[in-house]
Amino acid sequence: MKKTVMTLLASFALGGLPVHAESVALVYHRVGASNGMTLGVEAQSLREHILRLKDSGHSFAVASQAQNCADTCVLVTFDDGYRDVYEQAFPVLKELGVPATFFVITSKIGTEGFVTWAELKEMQAAGWEIQSHTANHARLIDLTPEDLKAELQKSQQAIQENLGTEAKCVAYPFGVHDQRVRNVVSETYTCGFGMWMGLNGDTTDPFALHRPFISPWDGTSFLNFKASTGMDHTLSILLLPLLDWQLGTPNPVRNSSINPFPYTLFGDIEYSLSASWGQREHTLRYRKNDFSAQLNLQRGNQSNHEFTVAYHLEPVSVGVGYGNGGVLLGGSLNLWNRGETYGYYQPQSGQYGFGAEVLPISYLRVRGSYGNLDGLNAGAEYALPLVESEGRPYRLNLDYDHQKWLAGGSAYFGSFKLKVSSDFQTTVKLKFSALW
Repeated sequence: MKKTVMTLLASFALGGLPVHAESVALVYHRVGASNGMTLGVEAQSLREHILRLKDSGHSFAVASQAQNCADTCVLVTFDDGYRDVYEQAFPVLKELGVPATFFVITSKIGTEGFVTWAELKEMQAAGWEIQSHTANHARLIDLTPEDLKAELQKSQQAIQENLGTEAKCVAYPFGVHDQRVRNVVSETYTCGFGMWMGLNGDTTDPFALHRPFISPWDGTSFLNFKASTGMDHTLSILLLPLLDWQLGTPNPVRNSSINPFPYTLFGDIEYSLSASWGQREHTLRYRKNDFSAQLNLQRGNQSNHEFTVAYHLEPVSVGVGYGNGGVLLGGSLNLWNRGETYGYYQPQSGQYGFGAEVLPISYLRVRGSYGNLDGLNAGAEYALPLVESEGRPYRLNLDYDHQKWLAGGSAYFGSFKLKVSSDFQTTVKLKFSALW
């Protein structure tokens, strides 16, 4: 009874009560090679995972069946295209009679450490699905619509030419996506997978399907709980804002650089913590299909709180919220899949503001905002072409923040990002982000 209640609560929190059959898609990367806490697993551990799931009555399917399983099922998926998946995972799953899905980076096929097209054909003949992990493993949220289309279509074409099948599903590199990405993907694909936890049912956004991480704790009964609820260890991200309740002097002035009704530049979940001397700002965003919600908390020397909800009907989002300045009204607009503009008004305090964030070219992001009480804010970020295969993780940043210029840099570590900036006089700012 306790497990049933927990399953219902988790399913509701992650996207609604169970309806009909649902699937859980598990993400693996390397097999027999250590590569980060959630990226590597031994072949024996993989065998134990599959046997544990079989013993608990789960069936298995492939990615294209994520939303139409005949029964509640497990999708075993592997990202990137490493050869150790062919050498170690493929024999184990073939012996156990379990199909899997291989999301491959097509430009890597046949290079050192990666599978060949001939090996993929063998896996395909044994019941595996070969799907897209893009052509070059670019961080898709950094690309303009034109470059997005090229990155996605090159991968589909390579799979069609070498395997004779059409890749209809894509796994987003690093699990990150936004509405711009989902819009472009929907033109040639039928499904897209992120890496946020949750189950996949017939009401799940087909271009933001869930895939919980595999972790070192999956050798225990936690794996069965994960398969039933879709939950994984990243749930702790949702708790971080709740741990900081230190209040300071109430501040009724909202930060105009925070879009109160985000959608176009937003995936499924995003958390950020900005910190400078004596001041912290938590921002937590969540999206379910066409609805989004945002919680913003300022803590430390000054305190401010704001909660907003919005409904999106492409290309417009309209929303309402409440904060220190009273009721908040406004909306946002998709700028031709190149960015987003927004505006807001608080009748009680008379505050208003507007802003925009755009990608004029790939890997360059520019933002600006103005509030009648907090003034002008602006910023730019450029992703350096140093490590292309890892989605250009290293970036230069320049910000104009409340009459101060700050310069610095940032770096992505998978789905996590750390930014450091300073005016080199009195101010140093740190920002941590996690997004899927």
